[in-house]
Amino acid sequence: MKTSGMIVKITGKSCIILTREGEYRKVPLPAGSTRLGQLINLEEKRKIPYIKLLAVAASVLMIALCGHLWTGQMQPAAAYLTIDINPSVELGVAADQRVVSARGLNSEGDSLMREVQVLKLNLHEAVEQIVAQAIKNQYLADNDDNVILVTITTGQNEEAPLVDVDGIYESVKSQLAISPVNTEVIIEPVESSVRQEAEKAGISTGRYILLQNTAKKGVKISASEINSINLGKLQKEKKVSVIELIRENKAVKATDSSKNQEKRSINRGVYMKLQKSAGAYSEQNIEFLPEGKKKSNNYEKIAETKKNDTSSRNKSSRENSWEKSNNKDINRKNEWGNNRDNNKNNNKENNRDNNKDNSRENNRDNSRDSRDNNEKNNREGNRDNIRNY
Repeated sequence: MKTSGMIVKITGKSCIILTREGEYRKVPLPAGSTRLGQLINLEEKRKIPYIKLLAVAASVLMIALCGHLWTGQMQPAAAYLTIDINPSVELGVAADQRVVSARGLNSEGDSLMREVQVLKLNLHEAVEQIVAQAIKNQYLADNDDNVILVTITTGQNEEAPLVDVDGIYESVKSQLAISPVNTEVIIEPVESSVRQEAEKAGISTGRYILLQNTAKKGVKISASEINSINLGKLQKEKKVSVIELIRENKAVKATDSSKNQEKRSINRGVYMKLQKSAGAYSEQNIEFLPEGKKKSNNYEKIAETKKNDTSSRNKSSRENSWEKSNNKDINRKNEWGNNRDNNKNNNKENNRDNNKDNSRENNRDNSRDSRDNNEKNNREGNRDNIRNY
């Protein structure tokens, strides 16, 4: 007598089937290819009750054991990390830094997540795999329009992110250095309430922040458009800066409480540009945009302000230099004038003294000559008188 059943488990060279009568039976594996859910026919043999009971008990035990192992290893997510390039993906992270959930948040993200296996991996290893696969799939190309936006949310502790932002940056950078492309890397901690709002909108946390802040700036873009556009292309087409939009989310307002200001200080992000230069891979902090890299009106104002400050400083420096030079010339002229006057005075004094000395000498000599002449004349007069006498 023949009977049939559906394969529900395959173990080595045998399988467990569920018969039409609702019985579980362990039978030899049929020849050829087999799969779970396949219907097979087999010859009815003499039933041995204890084998049937043993198969049922083994199945129940295995199901219970698997359920225990699954619930024991997969902890609840304590934080969530999203990565946005064009693919957008989200990873749920347990307190021990293990990935407990992974999903794509758009069609490119779904495609990317089918190519990587990140469940139960350490978060840093998972990030490295995702970035490496994005490079392999050419979502990050060798041009200047690449942006990687990472947001980190917390599920339990709002005071500081569970995930180390600097460690995540190092994981991203390690893969970019292998296949270097010019890329902006932005890593921003956000509150879990932002993620909840992003879930309602059906987009990633990072793209939700961009959507909110582009609307504030009057940039027209829909949720569906921002969910699928490459972030580098977003900057180029909409004339906005991702770093500016993200940083605006963290701006400390004067009306904020001291607690909120302290929280923003703790939850700092990473804002870097990785760039190939002369065969090397350089890093540049882009938290404040340098001159010559203007991406928006605000940044142009900042750069212009810096330029004006620099010009003012240079002008002031030149004026100070000229003033010092003029002072030096004036001091030199004064010194020369003083020396000339001193020389004149000294010459006058010397001439006066010389004239006095010469006059005294001349008078002395004249007196001596006059005395000598008088004496001579007296002697000669006396001699003549004596002779005449």
